[in-house]
Amino acid sequence: MDYNQLHYFIVTAETGHLTHASEKLSLSQSALSRSIAALEAELGLPLFDRKNRSIQLNQVGKVFLADAKEIQLRWLAAQEKIQTLANPDFGEVTLSFVPTLGLSFMPQLLKKFQQNYPTNTLRLKEAPAQQVLKDVLTNASDIGISTVRDKQADLEYIPLFTEQFVLIMSKENKLALKNDITIQDIAEEEFIHFAENTYSREVVEHALKQAKVDLKVRYDGLEISSILGLVEANMGISIVPKTAILDFERLEIFPIETPKIERTIYLVHAANGYVSSATKRFIQFAQSE
Repeated sequence: MDYNQLHYFIVTAETGHLTHASEKLSLSQSALSRSIAALEAELGLPLFDRKNRSIQLNQVGKVFLADAKEIQLRWLAAQEKIQTLANPDFGEVTLSFVPTLGLSFMPQLLKKFQQNYPTNTLRLKEAPAQQVLKDVLTNASDIGISTVRDKQADLEYIPLFTEQFVLIMSKENKLALKNDITIQDIAEEEFIHFAENTYSREVVEHALKQAKVDLKVRYDGLEISSILGLVEANMGISIVPKTAILDFERLEIFPIETPKIERTIYLVHAANGYVSSATKRFIQFAQSE
C-alpha cells in the first residue's frame, strides 16, 4: 500500500464513478481500476459494490475511507514538516547546554540569534556535560554546548572559546580586604563547591591538588545559581567560570594566576547523519560570535 493508492481510493470513493475519478486524477481508467484492485487484494476484502461504470462504497469501504483520510492528513502533515526542515527560516533547533553557561553566555548568544533569525524556534535543555553529549548522540538534541570532549567518533566538537575560572567572595569577607591573595589563602576559607561528577568541580579540584591546596568544603552538591547566592550571603568562597558571573554588587572577583584554571567550551553536533538547515544556521552563527 502506498500514498497514491490511498489517494486514488479516496477520490474514487468521493466521486462514486471510475470515469469521473480518472479524469480528476488525470489517470487512465484502466490504471485506476488496477490500483483499486491491488488495494482490495492487499486488504483481503472488496471496498466497492460495482454496477457497470458506477461504483459505491460498501460497508468495509466506508470504514476504510475514514481511516484512509486520516492517514492522508497525517502523511501531508509529515511531508510539510520535512519540507520545513529544508527551510532554514522556519526550522526548529533543540539545544542542550551545561548550567554554568545559562547565566550569561547562553542568554546572550540566544538573544542575538533570535534577533537575527526571529522565525526559528529554539528548544532548550540544561544538563550536566556528559548528559549533553548523550542528548546529541541519541538525537534528543540537535546541538550541545558542553565543556567535555569525549572520544566519540559519532560526535564533532567545535571549540568556541576558552575561559578562566575566578575566585569569588562576598565584599564582606575579610579576605576581600587583602591586597594580594594567594592560592594558599583559599585553604583557610570555607569553600562552596559544585556537585560531584561535574566537570567544573573536576577542573577546580585537579588544579588545587597540583598546587597542594586542601579545601575546607562547607557546602557542596550545588548548581551555579546556588553557589553564587551563598557566596553573596558570605557563607563561604568559591571558584567558578568567569562567564557565570553576572553583575553581583556584593561579590568581589579575583583572577587566579597560579595555578591557571580554565576550560574550553565546545559546540557539539552529530558527525554523521542528517543535519537540518536551521541547525546548520545556528552552528555557523555560534562560530561567528
